Amino acid sequence: MGRLFDRLFDLIKIAALAFLIAFPINVFFIQPMVVRDDSMAPEYQQGDIILINKWHALREDSYSRNELVVFRDEANRKNKVLRAIAGLPFERIVINEGILSIAKDGEIFYTEQLPIFDTVVSSFHDIGELDAHEYFVLANKWNTEHIGIVDSRFIIGVPYRKIWPLDDR
Repeated sequence: MGRLFDRLFDLIKIAALAFLIAFPINVFFIQPMVVRDDSMAPEYQQGDIILINKWHALREDSYSRNELVVFRDEANRKNKVLRAIAGLPFERIVINEGILSIAKDGEIFYTEQLPIFDTVVSSFHDIGELDAHEYFVLANKWNTEHIGIVDSRFIIGVPYRKIWPLDDR
């Protein structure tokens, strides 16, 4: 009977050690995520499992245009969303007739044709000037869900590596 308790105690020690190693890694460095939609296809598709580099969000307070980020959905904070940054802090964002225009200090310096899938994109939207902690995010495929302004406090990190499926699509 004492031998059974010794084995059980060893198993508990191993589980505790694994938890002590895995928990800080998950909280501060790398976290898995399942991609919930196809809006970032072809690079990431629904059902793909990726690792999020959370260290980037902890040490960086700025991101670059077209950089992919993972952020928490403001409506349901349990949901993680993957999108690309289109607009940076202090930039003015305007969408008109399917063309994204970005201006800073009154000068338009970036334009991009967006794919038009509905009347929402083809109409005029003056998003306005972003604050110091805001980013404007878009998907590869125009999707009105989870596009727009994201506060940097909701950004979790950046995609590090796709771990499932194993094949390169």
